[in-house]
Amino acid sequence: MTQIVFSKYFKDHSSSNKIIFEVNNKSLKIKIKEYGKLKEVKTLKSDNYEIHIDDIDKNIFKIECIEFKNCSFKDIYFESFEDKRQNAVLLISVSQDNNEIQRNIKPDFKSKTTKENLCYPKLYFEACKFEYFGIKKAEIDYEKNENVSREYINSYVFSTDAIFNYDLHVNACEFDSGFQLFGVQVKSNITFEDITFSKTFKISRSNFSKNIKFKKITFDKVVLANNSYEEIQMEKVDFKNDIRFLSNEIIKSAFFKGITVEKIEKDNTVEFYFRCKENSEINFTKCYFYRRINFIGKFDNTTLDIGIGNIFYENVKFIKIKLNNMQKLLVSIFKKEVSFLNVIFNDNIKIEDNFLKSKNISFKSCEFNQVIAFENKTIKNLTFRTCVFNKGAYFVFCNFFDVKIYSCSFNQPVSFYGSTFNMVPNFSQIILKDNFNALNITLNFTFDDLKKQIKQEYENFNKDTNEQYQKSLDKFANDFRDSFRVFKNALIKDNNLLEASKFHKYELYCKEIELEEKKPKIFSKEWIDKWQLVFYRKLCDHHTDLLKVFHNLLIIIMLFSIFSFVLDKFKQPSIENNAKYHIVQVDTNESYIFKEHNKTTYNIFGLNINKESGKLDEFVKNNFVYVLILLFIVLSILSFNIFTNLYIFGSFFYVIFNFLDLVALYTHIAIISLFVFFALKFILLDDKQEIIRKIIIGVSYIVCIFALLAKPSLMLPVFGSFLEKDTNTTYPLLLSLSVVYFILVALVIFSLQKTARKNSIVPS
Repeated sequence: MTQIVFSKYFKDHSSSNKIIFEVNNKSLKIKIKEYGKLKEVKTLKSDNYEIHIDDIDKNIFKIECIEFKNCSFKDIYFESFEDKRQNAVLLISVSQDNNEIQRNIKPDFKSKTTKENLCYPKLYFEACKFEYFGIKKAEIDYEKNENVSREYINSYVFSTDAIFNYDLHVNACEFDSGFQLFGVQVKSNITFEDITFSKTFKISRSNFSKNIKFKKITFDKVVLANNSYEEIQMEKVDFKNDIRFLSNEIIKSAFFKGITVEKIEKDNTVEFYFRCKENSEINFTKCYFYRRINFIGKFDNTTLDIGIGNIFYENVKFIKIKLNNMQKLLVSIFKKEVSFLNVIFNDNIKIEDNFLKSKNISFKSCEFNQVIAFENKTIKNLTFRTCVFNKGAYFVFCNFFDVKIYSCSFNQPVSFYGSTFNMVPNFSQIILKDNFNALNITLNFTFDDLKKQIKQEYENFNKDTNEQYQKSLDKFANDFRDSFRVFKNALIKDNNLLEASKFHKYELYCKEIELEEKKPKIFSKEWIDKWQLVFYRKLCDHHTDLLKVFHNLLIIIMLFSIFSFVLDKFKQPSIENNAKYHIVQVDTNESYIFKEHNKTTYNIFGLNINKESGKLDEFVKNNFVYVLILLFIVLSILSFNIFTNLYIFGSFFYVIFNFLDLVALYTHIAIISLFVFFALKFILLDDKQEIIRKIIIGVSYIVCIFALLAKPSLMLPVFGSFLEKDTNTTYPLLLSLSVVYFILVALVIFSLQKTARKNSIVPS
């Protein structure tokens, strides 16, 4: 093996500013560049060489660069000494298959130099091959240092204070075993260019006080973790597989241009974790990301520039960052969702119209120190959660298709003037410390939409939450109720009761859903409150829908008109049926059917109840207990619609009343119950039965107009009978029905006038 000790071997060429080692035709050529001219000084024919770049005295040597071309290195050692100086040992094998090359020069870590002005020339490697590349401390010669303590030796072994002083440029080279730096103090510039790292490239716990640059690099696996960079540059870098960019400190700048993060099947998220010093800068230009990207770290007065030309094909998150420059969200840059978590915005954020229309944007635990303003925007999905707005927030004439703003604090005015919500907004637990403008807001959603949204929030929250922290659905309903209460109270504060009524209605919607999910006991206060809310929602939409309550009034008048007409027809059968149905004339004004033993029954739809059911009565009375058991079994087995159930219940009660000889009373109760049932059924029709309701309303208009022309007294329940000259109107069943009709009409008219006034809707 040929040994070359630099300070001795080149002492006759001290004026040279560049020395070149080049392997060519199994020989090592040594060239020098002196006074601008390149000349060959020697050709060595040995197979192996040990080049030792020892202490170079700057007062003697003018060397600026040492270049290696086409060399094959079995080992390269950059060794640090206790006095902070560094030497380099390079083992070159001309025959690349020679694995027996061994190092001969082993300096002692405790050794010291007598030279005061050391020179560290730039090392340039081109088209070389490295089997091992290492930066470490020199070894301790225990024989020469018997006085070194065991504690010192142990601390040396585990120390990570190795130093690297040489400017390094590696171009178009190969690394058989990858590349690794650990715990190195790099005090020089390093450049890697036109290299494919097929093995792991790893730099960790190292400090770079100058610039490190990667250009035209392909990484299979790369780890850059817990390092400190004065400047780091990556240009035309391709990341194939694993990327670990963790907790890297940026002192001055990090510049990324033309990098590509390729998609992989597993672990498809990349984190760029920065710890940035004040006034530092991070710039991405014309980069392509095919994986989910998380930007994380501490940014103190740092500029993060993600300009036009970058493309993120998957979701992007910004986490624990302080941003001091304007951020732009553009469709041309971000192809999917963008999220901000624990981000402080010291400048504005500009979101392109097309981005608002098509992408999901979320801010969680963020702080905004500039005004947030959106005007005439269409917003697909926008979420603010536990955010603080230190300046104004304005959403004017915006069209929201999904917005969630909950647990946020607004320290300055906030406005949603003229905005439209096409879905259920969530503004629960927000804190308003200044004016809140909710004028001219349009809410385009129904009770069913609200119920669906609450259930969706409940499922999304509990899906990935531990069981002990999960919330019940009624709690979510209460959160949404709090959301509408915030709007209502703000409007009441501004004495805008008309606008407040909209939000009071939705507040009552949420209360109804909350009570429904609590499943209160029958006839308890909460159970009564729930059905009261259901009734008023169906009757008049909680006193906000004047047309709806008017239509319900028409429905009741229509039903009473039909019932009155039918009962009046069957009250007085024709003369030829007197003998058939044993009509007994009690007085000149009123006819009764089946006047027996001072009990009155009626001929309903021409059916002779007494005659046709005589045998049935006898059977029922003789087998009453068995009939009851049979009815209970039928009721428990059958599951029909409400009309079938009504018929079964009616039959059940008929058996009981017939057994007690109270058929007349049963008929009274059945007719009145049927009237109340139809009234409530038509009023409480589900929103999904809109077509049926429209048909019923149409029929109601026709019947009411006819009744108004033919018999207007029907419009005045109870009191209408005094306007009629015919005293037959005191017909007992019709009179009873009229009283029930009066109660229902009075209730509806009360709601009608209250709805018409509107400014008494919201309680003071």
